[in-house]
Amino acid sequence: MILSLLTFASLTSAAWIVPGARWKDTDGNLFNAHAGGLCVDRDSGKFFWFGEYKTEEQEEGGGISVYSSSDLATWESHGLALTPEEGHEHISPESIIQRPKVLYSEDTGKYHMWWHADDRNYSLLLQGLATSDNIAGPYEFNHAIAPLGNWSQDFGAFTDYKTGKSYALYSNGDRVEGRDVYVSEFNSNLTDIESVTHRFNKYDFEAPTILQTEKSYWTLMSHKTGYRPNNVVAMRADKLEGPWSQPFFVAPAYTRTFSTQSGFSWRINGTKKTTYLYMADQWDLPSIWESRNVWLPIEIDEKEKSLKVVWHDIYDLNVKTGEWKPVKGKTYPASKAKLAGDAFLQEATFGTDHVIATGIQGNDSTITFEVEGKGADQWVSFYHQNIDDMGFGDQPMGQPDRINGTWAVRRISSVVVNNETDTVHTLFQKDTHKGIILSTPLLLPLKKGKNSITVGGLDNGKEHFKGADLDRIVVYPPEKKKEKRSLTRYSLSLPGKANILMASAKPILSPAGCVKPWIQKFTNHPRDSFLDQFVGSDDARYVEIQEHVNNVRYTDVPLKSDNPNGGRDLSEFFQLPREDGPPSILRLVILPFNTENNNAPPLSWRGFREHLDLLHLQNYFIYAEKMQTPPTWFEVPLESGLNGFVVKPDHWDANLANFSVSVIHSPTSRTTHIMAHMLHKTDIEHLLHRLQTLKSIAWHPLLVPLILMEKRVEGTAEQLTLIRDSIYAVEKRLGTHKNYRGDKRHEELHHYAYGEKVWERRHEQDVDFEAAPGKLTSIVSECAMIEARCHTNESLLDWLYELNHRLAIWVGNNRSRSIYLAKRAEAQMQACQNLMSQRDNAMNLKQTEAALRDSSDMRAIAWVTLAFLPATFVATFFSTSFFNFEQQGRHVSDWIWLYCVVSVILTVGVHVGWAWWIRKERRA
Repeated sequence: MILSLLTFASLTSAAWIVPGARWKDTDGNLFNAHAGGLCVDRDSGKFFWFGEYKTEEQEEGGGISVYSSSDLATWESHGLALTPEEGHEHISPESIIQRPKVLYSEDTGKYHMWWHADDRNYSLLLQGLATSDNIAGPYEFNHAIAPLGNWSQDFGAFTDYKTGKSYALYSNGDRVEGRDVYVSEFNSNLTDIESVTHRFNKYDFEAPTILQTEKSYWTLMSHKTGYRPNNVVAMRADKLEGPWSQPFFVAPAYTRTFSTQSGFSWRINGTKKTTYLYMADQWDLPSIWESRNVWLPIEIDEKEKSLKVVWHDIYDLNVKTGEWKPVKGKTYPASKAKLAGDAFLQEATFGTDHVIATGIQGNDSTITFEVEGKGADQWVSFYHQNIDDMGFGDQPMGQPDRINGTWAVRRISSVVVNNETDTVHTLFQKDTHKGIILSTPLLLPLKKGKNSITVGGLDNGKEHFKGADLDRIVVYPPEKKKEKRSLTRYSLSLPGKANILMASAKPILSPAGCVKPWIQKFTNHPRDSFLDQFVGSDDARYVEIQEHVNNVRYTDVPLKSDNPNGGRDLSEFFQLPREDGPPSILRLVILPFNTENNNAPPLSWRGFREHLDLLHLQNYFIYAEKMQTPPTWFEVPLESGLNGFVVKPDHWDANLANFSVSVIHSPTSRTTHIMAHMLHKTDIEHLLHRLQTLKSIAWHPLLVPLILMEKRVEGTAEQLTLIRDSIYAVEKRLGTHKNYRGDKRHEELHHYAYGEKVWERRHEQDVDFEAAPGKLTSIVSECAMIEARCHTNESLLDWLYELNHRLAIWVGNNRSRSIYLAKRAEAQMQACQNLMSQRDNAMNLKQTEAALRDSSDMRAIAWVTLAFLPATFVATFFSTSFFNFEQQGRHVSDWIWLYCVVSVILTVGVHVGWAWWIRKERRA
């Protein structure tokens, strides 16, 4: 039983992005798409790059080429998306078809390609439009417009990811009446320009592009220097309408943005990081068809309101997560190299070790570096200075006295590895300002161990056989290649010769479809022809296990065309599992072994490709019909949150392994879609029985493969028992079983014999010794087959163990995260309790203060009361003795003094007693 998806071919493709290098597509041809732009396919999620197609014979009017990629590093050519038409007014071979950009229109359901449409005299200055139902084309010309009656030259496009609106970006020519740059809004169906959003008045820039962050809009524009590089500028605004900031350089001054001109930019919204790319052209004026692409990361600081394009010789970009990292190499300075002829080291304060190698020319004046190689093709970056331009600026058309003189935009050096002069590598070194060092990458074949790299000079058409000054070279490790048409990016060796290839690309999302007659058919699609061969079998089934509130529901439906109860809509099965879908669910389609001819291969390569189509697993990498032994098994991570893998036979031999399983799994929703085919009836019965028993964990992506493995192991044990019985029968027949040796009873019965007795038994019992070797040979062959099967099963189990181990790590991480979050929740709860305690303490303090205030008031009242209460009592007691209330008049007794004395004594006594009581209470 072998897992497999991909087929290895002789051509490999890139895994790293190497700015300024000669990029090759998956067919090994030069990447030929200049001044272009990206668009994402709405069905597959793949990147499609559109650019000008240029050749040595036809620099303009060659049409628009298109390439596709899943990682922005490996590119597959799809030919011309827009083909020139002889005699056409706007897309003939004599036309200008420049700077294409492709947008998708929701209203029309088509892809719209816009470009700068012009004649060879640049007198029209129009915008062309062509449309196509498919992103790769072919595109059909629609019309050419003068936007809002204005001119349009270098063209760009931008879509606001917050509003969904799309905008055209264009300069309006070099005429005095023009020299502006426009940001104009498209209409709703992207067929015309609706209004001007902002006008950069008389800025006289070209090649505009816009980046959008969460807080800002950033535009990058080029000075008008034709096909020569210049210092690209950027501006920032809070909104597209402006106001915009003053222009500023995006790269170190005098590097001319690393010898590039702006043209496009891209925002990668990864799962872990948002990355922005500067996607520029490095034009080569003498050979424009061999111009290079320079794509570099952009660093944006919203707080400082700065944008920087940062140079890296090589970097590794993960378009899924948005993360990228530069690749590290080993530096070899020119000061340590060997110079020959007139080449020499000259003092240079800006150089490594404060010197630079100059005078490199022809085959005699050379510089040789001794480097370490890894026995593979390796990227080598040559850091150079080339001052042939005499320091031209950013003004249009440069310095007039240099045009058609000795001025050139690059020198060409010869590079020879290990003195193999039959193979000379050409190194195009762009011009620089004085004191500015730039780098150019070159892919060189280095043997393992010591290597020599000799640099000389070649003819560049101006300065004969002169190479640029060299400061140092950097040798990078071998690139981790991935195979042609492979979906994968990294290869890891696992136990049992298993391979796991990790992919960064999204899958091809085929339209929903299913087994007829219950699922809608799709024309020109192989799913019906593939599934028809299985529907007629009683063993073809659809199983659905779903978790409900209080139980787990198990549904098992035969996929038989005459089954009246089999009318299930299986369209959901052929959709990718959703992270927000129903939890804990398994959808399983079981397709039996070819019951009509069990000796025939269980599934053809064409059928297998169709099978992969059904589950959205890319199969374009299977390009040969006569493949013999595919690789083992592969994991195929899909879009964010999904994983997939395929198990299939290594050899189309039912005796070795006769089942195939394709799995797509969403860990978030615990949803798994599985298609299993080439199963025998006993396998199906065993699988269904085990799924009913283990339905609570049926969503686990490894459960079905493990159940089938369990059946294989059990079946192997049964086969070994039968083989043992067969060997025992032969031994008994021959009388050679070891257990019979020395047993008198068996010797008497002639169950065991040796030496002459064997021949005696042949005459006595007519033992057929000639037939035994044939039977034993058959047994040996069967044992060898079982051994191979066991080896395969061991490898698969190792791989499944690795997958399970990673799932265990994932679960462990989730458990750790759960514990961490629980502790955070507990800490927050404790914090809340502390805050509540502080609140209660504050309230108690306020209540205490209020009580103290009330206590002071009560003491004052008490003192007043005690002061007057004794006198009032005495007056009341003696009132009849001291006063006469007769009508004749008032009479006061002479004993009034006694009233006063008693009142004073009582008042003093009460006050003393109260003070003593309070003091006693305080002590207590």
